[in-house]
Amino acid sequence: PVIAKIEQPKALEDLEAIIDAADGVMVARGDLGVEMDLAQVPIAQKRIIRLAHDYGKPVIVATQMLQSMIQNDSPTRAEVSDVANAIFDGADAVMLSGETAVGVAPPRAVRMMARIARTAQEHLTEFSNLTSGRWGDAPRKLQKNRFRTAALAHGVAVIVRDLGAKLVVTWSQRGGGARYLSKNRLVVPIIAASSDPAALRQMTLMFAVVPVLMRLPTNEQALLDDLDRLIFERNLAQPGDPVVLVKGDPIGIPGVTNQVRIHYLGDVCQVDHSEPHSLGET
Repeated sequence: PVIAKIEQPKALEDLEAIIDAADGVMVARGDLGVEMDLAQVPIAQKRIIRLAHDYGKPVIVATQMLQSMIQNDSPTRAEVSDVANAIFDGADAVMLSGETAVGVAPPRAVRMMARIARTAQEHLTEFSNLTSGRWGDAPRKLQKNRFRTAALAHGVAVIVRDLGAKLVVTWSQRGGGARYLSKNRLVVPIIAASSDPAALRQMTLMFAVVPVLMRLPTNEQALLDDLDRLIFERNLAQPGDPVVLVKGDPIGIPGVTNQVRIHYLGDVCQVDHSEPHSLGET
């Protein structure tokens, strides 16, 4: 996969075609700030993020996010706000550079950025400036092209909202299905399982996705058993909690994601006895 690094005004002139051709995009603000008016860099950042969402591509915001931590133990208040606002804008990832390459305390810088990101994520739906649509909306370009997996992902977002699901779980052998789910900006974690370590490393870039290495299951029941065990071991949810399962049939074949299933963890049966059991009852 190729990530396009946007660092010159010339790239902004043909931005849509670049994002369409690339697998992901990076907002290289340091280079952009050298090549163009500094006051225009935040505008460019928002435009790049919006178009990346339209095409369902992951987007990284990079450069000088916690610059003062190259020399100091703590960032400035402005830097903390910068990281949080990049997440509110819809960045899939925020990136350190000099802070970890030549900084006085690289681990501290990483922990600080992670802390800011987690705090921002708790308030995403409240303060997000995401301009490509509401949370749970399908990316515009993917929706327009009527991709099957994109349509399934949008349906999953609606099910999660209406059911109050705790998690989305998916078998995503090469990461394509996880990317579509991620781009619907789900407000719950997406547990993405695969037997391909390279695909899992790439999935770490995607918003809300928790990549998990698993053996290829022999059938759907084996997949459910393995996922239940994993979720309970990591204390991600409790028995009886609803999760939405997204997979293909047969399992493990890339490009055949075609099934959505509502699953209650631990196979706990959920029956609403207030509803009629047949068309003849009231």
